[in-house]
Amino acid sequence: MKKRNIFIYIVLFLTIAALIISCAQKSDKSQKLEKVRIALPPYTGDLPFYVAIEKGYFKDQHLNVEIFQTRESSEALNALLAGRVDIVAPISFSALLASEIKSPGEFKLFLPGGESDKIVGSYLLIKKDSDIKDVQQLKGKKIGTYTGATQLLYLELFLKKVGLDPQKDVVIIQVAPELQAQALEANQFAALFTIEPYSTIALQKGIAKVLIENPRVKYLVNPFISGAAAVSTKFIRETPKTLKKVYKALSMSLDFIRNNESAAREILPKYTPLDVALAQKAGLIEWFKVDEPINFEAIQKISDLLYENKILSSRVEIKNMFLTKDQLE
Repeated sequence: MKKRNIFIYIVLFLTIAALIISCAQKSDKSQKLEKVRIALPPYTGDLPFYVAIEKGYFKDQHLNVEIFQTRESSEALNALLAGRVDIVAPISFSALLASEIKSPGEFKLFLPGGESDKIVGSYLLIKKDSDIKDVQQLKGKKIGTYTGATQLLYLELFLKKVGLDPQKDVVIIQVAPELQAQALEANQFAALFTIEPYSTIALQKGIAKVLIENPRVKYLVNPFISGAAAVSTKFIRETPKTLKKVYKALSMSLDFIRNNESAAREILPKYTPLDVALAQKAGLIEWFKVDEPINFEAIQKISDLLYENKILSSRVEIKNMFLTKDQLE
């Protein structure tokens, strides 16, 4: 009788053990990491993605994130259009809109961000020892900015707003983004029209001082929402639940940035040209979640400016390009 009871106990034990192992295996399968390929340009505006990686928010959502670090926005966007990545961290609207016109419907936008009257992201700088005190003193002088048709347009529109003819009153010189500060220091131009983080680099190294703060907001569009993240429509269609997990991780990231800005800034040197000291001083844009007020009218004004000045070949309805709340949450 005792032997029979022992046998029953052994059978029960083995049955329970088998059930536990089976449940564990099912749990492992249910927790299988979902693959997401993300392109990361080296911009301070992509900080929510950097934080989500470094703080483990993507992993918390059981996402296996493959990072493709790129040198610039065009490289990241080309990777998205070619199907090599699923998502691109925030890049400029000029690049996004031009691609939308060329290949309509290939991607949707989310997580827009930019400057406002409270968030400074652009500057007109002059050399530290310059005696220029008013923008009108730039008449007859050279003004620098970084390469690209869009930045050239923004500078030309700004000059018109302050009463200077960009074709007659000044000479505009464009240089590679990383060369802006040293070009100003070398007197290649009298003033530099630039954005973060290049402005902070020039200011903190003692090369420059501010002539006009926030010119894009003050003279072009307020708020100046400059860009957004993009996700391929194929990824949206095939993995809608995974997209929601990506967005949840980024939402947690935004909360961390807003509540722990200094700690978030410590992550920037790993992904951008900023060193540790500059990372704490560089201006950060403001990002908007899908359930927060997004000024689509201001973004549309930027789009229309690009169209009216022939940077874009046709007009784009901005709001139609953005994901809705039910697609993200």
